[in-house]
Amino acid sequence: DPKMERETVSVTATYTWNLSDAWTLKDIFNYRRLDFYLAQDLDLSSVIPPPNTTATVSIPMDADQMSNELQLSYTTERLDLITGLYWFTEDLEGTTFVGEQPRKGVWFWRAGESSAESYAAFFNLNFRFNDWLAARIGGRYNHDEREIDSWQWVLGNITVPPNSPTNPGNDRRTDSKYTGEYGLDWHISENALLYATYSQGYQQGAGVIMQVTNPIIDPTTVDNYEIGFKYASDDRRYSVELVGYDMKAKDLQRTQAVPLPNGTFATIINNIDEMTIKGAELTLSWVPVDAARIYLGAAYTDAEFDDYVTDDPLRFGTLL
Repeated sequence: DPKMERETVSVTATYTWNLSDAWTLKDIFNYRRLDFYLAQDLDLSSVIPPPNTTATVSIPMDADQMSNELQLSYTTERLDLITGLYWFTEDLEGTTFVGEQPRKGVWFWRAGESSAESYAAFFNLNFRFNDWLAARIGGRYNHDEREIDSWQWVLGNITVPPNSPTNPGNDRRTDSKYTGEYGLDWHISENALLYATYSQGYQQGAGVIMQVTNPIIDPTTVDNYEIGFKYASDDRRYSVELVGYDMKAKDLQRTQAVPLPNGTFATIINNIDEMTIKGAELTLSWVPVDAARIYLGAAYTDAEFDDYVTDDPLRFGTLL
C-alpha cells in the first residue's frame, strides 16, 4: 500500500534587548528536524504486473537545520532602520530503495547526503521626508555553499562508493548574490496611500541526491515591479487594496519527470531559463457590525515561459 509519513519538530527562541528608546537588539534562533518516509508504485506494476519490472519505491529521509538571525533596529520620528546578520545550516540524508524484480526484495538502492550553509547581511531603511512622502531602500547580500555526496548499491554490491570523485552524482557549488529593494510611498491623505516598488529576489540552487546531470542547479533570481493603492476609512470599517505587478524570473527551479532511453522515467530538477508573470490583485473589506468582517478578493495572473526547452514525457526524445 502507498504510504507517506512526515514528522516535523521546530523550536524557536527570540531574545530582545531594548538598548534605548531608539535602539533595539534582537536575536532569533531556530532548530528544526524532519523525518520523512514515502512508499509508492511509480510504474503501476502492482496493478498490472508485467514480468521483470520495478514495482515499488520507498524513500526514507531525515534532515536537521539551524538558523540564527541578529537584528539591530533604530527608530526615530522620521527614520526606521533595521540591519542584521543571518546564518543557516542544513544536513540531509536520504535513500531510495527500489524493488521488486521479479521476486520480493530490494534489488538496488541509491543514497546520499546533502549539506548546505548560508550567510547573509541585510538592511532596510524607511525615511519620511514629510507627512506625505517616504522612501524605502533595502539590500541583502547572500553567500551560499551546498555539497552533495551520493552512492549506489545493486544486488548486494556497491557499484558507486561514497566520496567517489568520478561519480557524476556528486557536486559542490558556491553562489553569492546581492539583491535590493527600492520604493516610494505617497500618502495622498490620512486614509489613502499610493506606492511603487522595484524589488529583487534570490533563491539558492536546489540539489538532488544521485541526479547525474547537474545535481545542484542554478539559483533563481527575480526582478519585480509593483504599484499599489491602499485606502481605509477613518473608522476602519471600509478598506480597499489594489496592486499590479510585472515580474521576471530567471532560472526558475522545478521538478520534472523525463523519459529515459530504456522506456522508464527519471525525476530530475532543472531550471526554466526565463519566465514572465504579470498580474493584479484586489481586496475589499467591510465591517457591517463590530462582531463581523466581510472580505472580497480577486486576482488575475498571466504567466508565460519565455525561454524553456524540455522533453515531452509522453513523446520520448521530443524536444519542445
